[in-house]
Amino acid sequence: MFTAAAFASVAVLLAASIPNTDAHGYMLIPESQFQGSANSAWIVQIDPVWASDSWDGNNAGSVETFKSLKSANNFKDLKTLMDDTSVYGADCGFTDPNGTPQPIPTDGKATFSRALVHVGPCEIWLDDTKVLYEDDCFS
Repeated sequence: MFTAAAFASVAVLLAASIPNTDAHGYMLIPESQFQGSANSAWIVQIDPVWASDSWDGNNAGSVETFKSLKSANNFKDLKTLMDDTSVYGADCGFTDPNGTPQPIPTDGKATFSRALVHVGPCEIWLDDTKVLYEDDCFS
């Protein structure tokens, strides 16, 4: 079943890869559950957790910087990085952490509310299972 944790991982798909996160949007299929109506408004700026002079904004150079830094910084996955509240604080966003689990699409494809327009890593989790990870979901 699709959970709030899965959406949270997708919603922050760029958090570790560029000087700040410009991501917005949400999972359309399976349907996200919100606290109130669907909302893809800006919530918070997330600066990179790893220092480097090579961050290059929303460009391929930032993807290369992320790839070069993730091993040296013991990167496991985006979920682990974002769940570290000492780094990013309490959970943020508009999704309902107690939302109703949604069925996995029969064709196995997730659909976002808008096109991916920012470079960087992303992942999708179904419950406690990571089912997708890419260093750069834009390309």
